[in-house]
Amino acid sequence: MKKRSSFSCLLLSLILTGCWDQQLLKDSRLVYGSSFDVTKEGEIETTSAIRVIQLGSKGGGQPVAVNEIISGTGNTLRESRLEIDRILSGEYSPNKTRVFVLGEELAKKDIYPIFDILYRDPRSSLGSKVVVVKGKGSEIIKMNQIGQTLISEDIVELVKDAEKYTLVPNETVQSICTLMFDPGKDFYLPYIEKTGEKSIKVMGVALFNEQQYTGKTLSVKDSPMLLLLHDRKAKLTRLTLMVNPEEENRIKKYITIDIAGNKRDLKVSVDNKNKIHVNIDLHLKVNILEYAKNELSQPKEIEKLTKKLAEILTSKSTYVIDQLQDANCDALGIGRELMAYYPESIKGENWEKMYPMIDFQTNVYVDIIGTGIIK
Repeated sequence: MKKRSSFSCLLLSLILTGCWDQQLLKDSRLVYGSSFDVTKEGEIETTSAIRVIQLGSKGGGQPVAVNEIISGTGNTLRESRLEIDRILSGEYSPNKTRVFVLGEELAKKDIYPIFDILYRDPRSSLGSKVVVVKGKGSEIIKMNQIGQTLISEDIVELVKDAEKYTLVPNETVQSICTLMFDPGKDFYLPYIEKTGEKSIKVMGVALFNEQQYTGKTLSVKDSPMLLLLHDRKAKLTRLTLMVNPEEENRIKKYITIDIAGNKRDLKVSVDNKNKIHVNIDLHLKVNILEYAKNELSQPKEIEKLTKKLAEILTSKSTYVIDQLQDANCDALGIGRELMAYYPESIKGENWEKMYPMIDFQTNVYVDIIGTGIIK
């Protein structure tokens, strides 16, 4: 029995080839964040934060993770990586990348050629965050760290916090792949800015048309409304709005609300003149978090405030739609609705010219469900 078992093991060892594409960790240089920019010569500049483990002070401390910042340029993203590889002592390994930072000038061009290598390389991290930065992306990566946090982790946590508060969409390398090739829908990405020598900030969202950044943005004051219109409310949505402009005391002019629930109804129709109409009804249930003027003990005051909030939010939704049309960014997927239900209306038409001419009607309805302990 033992002889038979030994013979079987010997036979299996001859048949099995093992792992032909193994990549040893000891030979790899792990990349945790990269930026992409376009140079004056039109080349691609890749700047990567590569994780290095060092001993603490005087060589006797605990191991500490630090970044080594390396840049390379080339006619393609692959060529810029090869230049970095020639500098590194190990192999450039992107499978741990957590964030990709797109410089705004590069993002204004067709960004798919940049992402092509990420989709083809099986080692790429498809769950990585993607952000657009004002100016050059390399300026952000070269900050190295903010406080005690390494730069790639700081960007990711900053974006995740913004996602939680319905300020930016939750997008990754994988999620934007289908959107880049969807003729009936555009996308938008977190937009960040370097605000100091050692500080960055989420400024809002960058609007895309097909595969190009339009150069248009929505600030963090307006991006929550876009996400609500898109039916992408996150865990928390808090807005501060001016409801009493006549007040002398500045604090009494404003109210802060938390949107506890939302329901969106979107209807697309085409009339007999081939005019496209879009009606969006947004129903919001809100809690009042801060209202220094108070006066919420009377039903009439609640009714008056409800009407004001509905008017302000409807006006804000109209502004957001105007910005989308101005940027030719079909973030709400109106084109997809037309392709599904009214294909004849856009057959042979120039969608780029049709979209800005669509008649949008938005209405926001507010229901105050909570005013706090003090009324």
